[in-house]
Amino acid sequence: MHPDHHEILQRVYRDHHQKAARAVAYRNHRRVTDPAVQDAVAVAIERLAGFLARGGHVDRNAEAGWLITTACREYQRPLTSPEARRTRPINEVIEATVPIVGPSPEEDLLRRVADEGVQRALDQALGRLSALQREVLEALAAGLTYREIEERTGLSNTAVSKAIQRARRTLRADGRLAHELREWRA
Repeated sequence: MHPDHHEILQRVYRDHHQKAARAVAYRNHRRVTDPAVQDAVAVAIERLAGFLARGGHVDRNAEAGWLITTACREYQRPLTSPEARRTRPINEVIEATVPIVGPSPEEDLLRRVADEGVQRALDQALGRLSALQREVLEALAAGLTYREIEERTGLSNTAVSKAIQRARRTLRADGRLAHELREWRA
């Protein structure tokens, strides 16, 4: 294997393996830890090695998309190939295609930890708002219109609008909240 290819494969694995596994799992209603999901990503990386060895090139900006697309196709291949449809026992086909209901215990724990981190960061950020900004923002989050907020608070439309703008600006400037939200979405 060419040394450059080895570096490319290491980078693709390091930077995009988890993204690809999450995409395959999500699209097929599986867990990331499902061996078939991991196998599909591994086969996709092997296909990339073969593609590079034959002189192919994948743009660095397209590596994640290429790996995700190929891994998703690899996951589906055993379900859709003619020989697999003829030879696979029906219970295996059903097991591979029926969605799993609910998250795994590990995923549930990670989600709760992330939710707690987001909640702490949100509480700290909201603590930096004035009482008026907090009241107006909570009313907006509850679905009230600016008019209803005006009536509830006795403020003018302009005052309500400015309080919301200041609250949003304060929340945007809070780096910890932004970091927690990025981690939570990942």
